[in-house]
Amino acid sequence: MKIQVNPIHLQFLNPLMQWKILTVESLFSRSNYRGGYKAFHKILKKLERTGVTQGFRDMWSKKKYVYLTELGSQLMYGGNELVPFNNAIFHDARVAMVIEEVMTFSNFKNPRLEHEYRKSYLSSSDVYIPDALIQLQQGEKLLTLAIELELSQKSQDRIRTKIG
Repeated sequence: MKIQVNPIHLQFLNPLMQWKILTVESLFSRSNYRGGYKAFHKILKKLERTGVTQGFRDMWSKKKYVYLTELGSQLMYGGNELVPFNNAIFHDARVAMVIEEVMTFSNFKNPRLEHEYRKSYLSSSDVYIPDALIQLQQGEKLLTLAIELELSQKSQDRIRTKIG
């Protein structure tokens, strides 16, 4: 069975190539869609029915999050690097939410989530890969910060291992 997907609709998913997972509202505001929110939501529902995207509703914020499936990642990226692991979907959503919030401050720039730079660190097994990197402008200095989000409390030993 051949799946028919409107290539223009796929363009609206471009922000997922950077963010991997976003709320519907964030995806709408970051996409280049020129229509209204309701029409955008209809397009997303169609993409979900065709198996290009999947989503879930956060039980605390009640917001719907959207991410690419394997099919969607293949269509958009030519690989499956953009598909969140089932046990990390909630974590990835929280990382994106935190980074989006940090980006509301004007001195933060150039956010990069793990999937964007992971390949450059894979050759070294002793390097810890953080959830995100973000740059902070402090006067003339541009600092790169590593962001690691833990959803549950970790032991002191585990924390020391992660931050070295």
